[in-house]
Amino acid sequence: MKIAINAGYSEMPYGGVGRYTIDLIKNLAAIDKNNSYYIFSRIHSCHLSGLPENFFYYTVPAADLRSFHKNFSQSKQYKEINPDILHMLHFAVPKHRGSAGLVITIHDLIYPVLSSLSMLLSRRSPVSCISLEGLLSSFSGRNLARKADALITVSKTSSRDIRQYLGVDARVIYSGLNEDFISPKTPGQISETCSRFGLEAKKYFIYFGGHGRRKNVMNIFQAWNNLPAAVKNYYKFCIAGEGYYEKKIKKLLAGRLRTQAGNFIFTGNIAYADLSVLAAGAYASIYGSFYEGFGFPAAESCAVGVPCICSDIPSLREIMPASGLFVHPAKISEFTEAIIELCGNKNLYNKISSDSSSACSGFSWKKSAELYIEVYKNCRQ
Repeated sequence: MKIAINAGYSEMPYGGVGRYTIDLIKNLAAIDKNNSYYIFSRIHSCHLSGLPENFFYYTVPAADLRSFHKNFSQSKQYKEINPDILHMLHFAVPKHRGSAGLVITIHDLIYPVLSSLSMLLSRRSPVSCISLEGLLSSFSGRNLARKADALITVSKTSSRDIRQYLGVDARVIYSGLNEDFISPKTPGQISETCSRFGLEAKKYFIYFGGHGRRKNVMNIFQAWNNLPAAVKNYYKFCIAGEGYYEKKIKKLLAGRLRTQAGNFIFTGNIAYADLSVLAAGAYASIYGSFYEGFGFPAAESCAVGVPCICSDIPSLREIMPASGLFVHPAKISEFTEAIIELCGNKNLYNKISSDSSSACSGFSWKKSAELYIEVYKNCRQ
């Protein structure tokens, strides 16, 4: 088969969809030597270099990702290939797909879910996330979803959301976990990496993930500032990644909260090899998102055996049912109390750490890739 894959988000390797795109393609390349794959993106991603000879990489210039998603399949290269399967690795449908069977992966339904009345009344959606696009997206999404020959999603939670808001069924193929988070870490490796970032193993909490509104970074920051001085003076707070709220926190620490600046470490965007070691070296991680389809950072914390204080939302309950300390995402006091409890209750800490090590062992990119190959075959029958 000739399989075309929209890999547009590979240019954003630090976001969830970008990471998903890169890891899935790498694992397809590792196990499938029979089919031919044609990878399309707006710019060439260094993270997808060294693919085998049955993988072909094409770049199609576009002003932005949205226009790329709509128009890449009208390129000369795509038309000449005339693929049997077109796989869109996020929720979009191009203007033209030829005779190809269409596979769409939907990671989540951020806009309709966060704009829903039930989420707002339960305070599980920030008011700033309400948008006209969100209120209307379930209507436009129904038409897009029905154009797919196979609809895939990454969790049972997302599958239920798709059924509720789009009125269609989606098969669940769980995301895998990046190899860097699965591989064991030595004490020396953790010590060396922590030292490079000005940290000491097990003497810091870590947040890693996106910095958009729904990620709830400011509530986590405020919860940390509300901690007793003894806790803040002993532990540092490491914030990985970049974005609007990272910059906002830095501005606060340079201004009226400058006396607390020494308690924070900002890494910026760093390679998974370093991020996975920093996650393993942390005392615990904090992940307060209002909504997720899967939740890579929470699952990755589990993979390295580190307790995660996380939002009590359906997807995180699904992927790590017994290995998290769950709190209401809108209640800052619950985050603060959870941090204090983990610091003071060693029995609870050890139990969550032990449970975490095995909680995410079933998330395998190899297994996900095998299931996608099965989907491709079924689309041509």
